[in-house]
Amino acid sequence: MGTTRNHQSGVVLIVALVMLLLLTLITLTAVYVTSLEERMAGNMQNQNIAFQAAESALREAEVYIDSGAAPFHPLLLASGPFQNTSAPICVSGLCGETFPLQSTAFAAPDGSVNGTVQTASTGISGIAAEPQYVIELMRVEPSTDSSRVYATFRITARAWGLDPDSFVQLQSTYRLHALSFAH
Repeated sequence: MGTTRNHQSGVVLIVALVMLLLLTLITLTAVYVTSLEERMAGNMQNQNIAFQAAESALREAEVYIDSGAAPFHPLLLASGPFQNTSAPICVSGLCGETFPLQSTAFAAPDGSVNGTVQTASTGISGIAAEPQYVIELMRVEPSTDSSRVYATFRITARAWGLDPDSFVQLQSTYRLHALSFAH
């Protein structure tokens, strides 16, 4: 009878060690999954903030186009950044008509168009850098009203989140119905 009792005590110890090993594996897996989920949530937050900053830059560019404030008047094509020349120029993020349109607005090694971008001020705290945008004049068309014209612009904005590795680039087309500069 003494031998049976010793044998049973050894089996219980082995079962207890296996159960402890399983609990350790479950705990380590739970810690790993939780850590992964936290990183994913942080990345998603960074991406969301970068997206909001890029959206803010797009809206700022649209307001800038609508304002017609000096030195920018979107339809003053005879002078300024939207010169109608064979070699369009870019000044402070404003680019004249290109044929064909530039396929990537931030193509230069430093990320600019012909060396120039416009920096937006979003007021979003903690972002890695303020967003930037470029406005390209796509075309100007006459309106049914001879004193007005339609000007179509492509706005490209890029922004960063809290981490400089979180990057978003957005593009929109904006059409302005305005008085012709000849009037």
